[in-house]
Formats: sequence, C-alpha cells, structure tokens
Amino acid sequence: MDGLGQLNSTVRKVQRINEDLEMIGLLLNNLDWRFGETKAGVQQIEEAYGDLVFDTKVPLGAKLVEASRGFDPAEHVRGTDAEEIYQKLTRELIQRTIEA
Repeated sequence: MDGLGQLNSTVRKVQRINEDLEMIGLLLNNLDWRFGETKAGVQQIEEAYGDLVFDTKVPLGAKLVEASRGFDPAEHVRGTDAEEIYQKLTRELIQRTIEA
C-alpha cells in the first residue's frame, strides 16, 4: 500500500515515453493480516483499482524477499505455503496475458 503513489507516478512518467504501456495487474504483497487496517486498506485499493488488482494476495513472510536476493524462486519456496501462492499468481498472470 505504501508504494501505490510511487507506482502511479512511475507509470505516468513511462507513459509519456511509451503511450501504449498498460499495467497488467496490481499485486498486493507483504500483507500482515493480523491488523484490521490491512483488510480495510485492501478493500479500498480493490474499490479504487477494480479488476486490476490480482485475486492473489501475498502475505508477509511469503519468502518473496529471500527469493529476490539471487535464489531461484521456484526452488526457494518449494514445499512452503508460498509455493501455492506463487503458483496461483502465475496462473493469473498467464490468464491476463492471454486475455490482453
């Protein structure tokens, strides 16, 4: 949620150079569901961005950070809850790419 302003700004800047740029989706990650504000924030984002928001939500601690530090993500998450999350996201990405 913290990065939405920066994301919107970056997209606008790049669209000045490439008018055809479109976002395929908005992935909400590092979500800490222990806090009520998280659910409310997710609802606000979903209302504002609609279908652009992926159904897949990545909770805090889903090993994304470690995977981005040079580990093979597929190997790094194998056998964890994160594996199912990333498989679901991959299916969503493929579907959106086909529909685009």
